[in-house]
Amino acid sequence: MTWSSFPFLRIVFALMIGILLSINLELYSESWTFVIFSFLSIYLILHFVFKPAQKRKYHFIFGLLGLLGMVCFGITTTQQKTEILQTNHFANSSDSITYYEAIIDEEVQEKTKSYKAEVVVKRIFTQGEWKEANGRILLYIKKLPDTTSLQKYEYGDRIVVQGAPQRTQPPANPKTFDFQKYLAYQQIYHQQFIEPTYVKVIGNEPPNYILNVAIQVRRRADRALEKYINGKDEYAIVTALVIGIKDNLDNTIRNTYSNTGAMHVLAVSGLHVGILLKILEWLFAWLKRKGKHGNWIFLSLILVGLWFYAFITGLSPSVLRAVIMFSLVAIAKTIQRNSNIYNTIAFSAFLILCYDPYLLLSVSFQLSYLAVIGIVYFYQKIYDLLRLEDIFPTLPSWIHQIMDFVWSITCVSIAAQIGTFPIGVYYFHQFPVYFMLSNLVVIPVATWIFGGGLAIIFIDFIPISLLSYPNQLLGFLTKWAVWGQNWLLFAIEDLPYSVINGLDISLVETLLIYSVIGLFSLLFVFRKFKYLVYAFVLVLVLSVGQFMEYLEQKNQSSFYIFNANKNLNFSILEANQNTLIADSSLLYNDMQIRNQFYNYWAAKGVQLAQVEYLNVAKELAEGEEIRDSTSFALQKNKNYNLLIYKGKRIVWLLSKTNENLPKADYLLISNNAVRNLEKLDFSKFGEIILDASNSRFNATKLALQAEKLGVNLYSIHAKGGYEKKFE
Repeated sequence: MTWSSFPFLRIVFALMIGILLSINLELYSESWTFVIFSFLSIYLILHFVFKPAQKRKYHFIFGLLGLLGMVCFGITTTQQKTEILQTNHFANSSDSITYYEAIIDEEVQEKTKSYKAEVVVKRIFTQGEWKEANGRILLYIKKLPDTTSLQKYEYGDRIVVQGAPQRTQPPANPKTFDFQKYLAYQQIYHQQFIEPTYVKVIGNEPPNYILNVAIQVRRRADRALEKYINGKDEYAIVTALVIGIKDNLDNTIRNTYSNTGAMHVLAVSGLHVGILLKILEWLFAWLKRKGKHGNWIFLSLILVGLWFYAFITGLSPSVLRAVIMFSLVAIAKTIQRNSNIYNTIAFSAFLILCYDPYLLLSVSFQLSYLAVIGIVYFYQKIYDLLRLEDIFPTLPSWIHQIMDFVWSITCVSIAAQIGTFPIGVYYFHQFPVYFMLSNLVVIPVATWIFGGGLAIIFIDFIPISLLSYPNQLLGFLTKWAVWGQNWLLFAIEDLPYSVINGLDISLVETLLIYSVIGLFSLLFVFRKFKYLVYAFVLVLVLSVGQFMEYLEQKNQSSFYIFNANKNLNFSILEANQNTLIADSSLLYNDMQIRNQFYNYWAAKGVQLAQVEYLNVAKELAEGEEIRDSTSFALQKNKNYNLLIYKGKRIVWLLSKTNENLPKADYLLISNNAVRNLEKLDFSKFGEIILDASNSRFNATKLALQAEKLGVNLYSIHAKGGYEKKFE
């Protein structure tokens, strides 16, 4: 099979290049539309001027023109999708906004303390008049106390909001998740935290009737699962696995599924739609033998089943992507059984990216397609390596079937991991060691849970009271299937070295790893020695890069203070050892430490076992001194701590004091311990640092004072986490 057999692969690659060029180089210009028409015009002129023989001789010119045109198409499509470039986007208004009118454009999510709603602006009130505008805002509406809470927000509500939205902020600390960029890829550049008294619902006008119906269907499905699945954790997992509602999942369960490589079953996407397709094919296979129209009836029922499932998940983007892809696969099987599966996959990606080019940068989009490609390409090759019938010819057939089932699941797991592990390490900095064992448990049990959950929903939609009895049985069996799955995954997580944490690779290294995988694939297909040589060269480049990074990490030393949601923290990094000095509210909050510090530690080569935790409040008695392997000294005094590291003295002021502070290179101020710089002998300190435990108001006031007085001051609220590196 030659490269010419994959026309849509070439097209979608060109489109992806155009999208990436547009986003990363900000190629925002109306002239790209002209460039597209220029390429199209040249193509048509050459098509009519050249004779057939010349066309065959210079076919690469036609191909190149087409691909360049597709690159430009990707650029201009991305530009058109970037809403903030539109002149009537509210962010481009030069006047301040007093009110704005908007419509809730997504299903409202209920959080612990607020309602989260994505709204589309329709009008803004500025300079005493209403003006037409557009743009998206992420709105957080504070919940009222339970005793008076009558507020309820629905998809399609038209609301008037008092106040102006704020621009989303960049990450507060190095290497943390870039929520600003994540929202920007969804065309959201502003957010607002607001009291419910500043929001008024003036009507309900769902902008998309189909989506509104899908949301109602999902709510009905959720009520059915809640009715028949007993147990908080079991219900949370079933709703996540079947209809994609993950709000009720416990953090412990999330971590366990992530650490064992089973998190994919809780993210409704390609796996679930693939399972559904297999179930539907099994249920309706008999129709294909019913006359000349049997295949078309079979296909129609398959498509109805897939799209009905999309409805009960609320038409979530990840499910829509998977349903589009598997719908095309089902159609291709019916129309042309020998169609190229890679072209089908590429065509589905092309359609999706034409609709929203920013989905290319979605992690779920990347993982879904890479997993499918990995399974399609590698599964059969891995499966054929082991012929169980030849190895155990005397065993009964039923044992062969069980062994074949286990081997098939193992092959699927390996194939999917080959496709996704480089990008998984790049984004999540970990690798689940026992992923094959986890998937042996998860795939068959999750298939039962998925099928049982769908059956409960389907039966509940039928208005016959007697059908509640089979649903009760299904709910009971599904609940205990979830319990068993959780128990087994907890056991796998407790195995030694169940997960490798702290992995860190760059985007270039990720692409190099995929290149090595591709070259080894070509080696086994074409049996040519040159592919082994190329792969060896890339492995050598990767090894040299990793060794250089290892040397750099072995010689690193620094101290840093992060924005940890008002929690006190001070960290010292020496080689691959890290000491985190913090208050108990941070030290015992594993989720916050994971969100704020894990990625940074991974980038610095710090394993979790190499992190020492010290409690700033309880670790030391007054005047007591501690030293450890990182060669720093910490002395506790009544109102401050004194740290000495690399010959630098850091005074950590924890509360207000009138005592004379010692001279130091750095003064770290916490808890609003200083409210007026003029009352502080700032000449004693080389630099003053304000951590995030100070109020924003006080930090802003002190920063303005410092600017007037010529004091070297760093505010973490304004500039993000502070980091001081030493040679």
